Amino acid sequence: MSEPVVVKPSDVEERIWPGGGKGRKMITPDFPGSKNLMVGIICADPGKSPHRWHTHTVDRGEGNEIVYPENFEEAYFIIKGKGNLTWKANGEEKNVVVEEGDTIYFPTKVAEHQVLNTGHEQMILLFAATPSTYWRALE
Repeated sequence: MSEPVVVKPSDVEERIWPGGGKGRKMITPDFPGSKNLMVGIICADPGKSPHRWHTHTVDRGEGNEIVYPENFEEAYFIIKGKGNLTWKANGEEKNVVVEEGDTIYFPTKVAEHQVLNTGHEQMILLFAATPSTYWRALE
């Protein structure tokens, strides 16, 4: 029988996400050994994005890339702050205001999208996804 695992912020590396958000993947297959789940927290200052415009395929940034599995699904829960969720559909941008307490679901093959902090305080969001993405350093 397995035992619960507590992961402290100091146990995992803080990263800068493409878009200016800072965050930590708290649960991944690498640590503490989840089979499929990825859970973390991202903070974004006003005018910044937790994660820039992207699709769930491969996102190349400065010095690294994020690789998404084919059947990737994700959800954001906004703990603090407010912003805009924008996505591209049929050649035009659609926009929804999101705020504290809202949950955003990104299904498989989701359109190109971004959440932008439009508030005056830091936005904090919890993300959960399956299966986990992985980061790869670019040379």
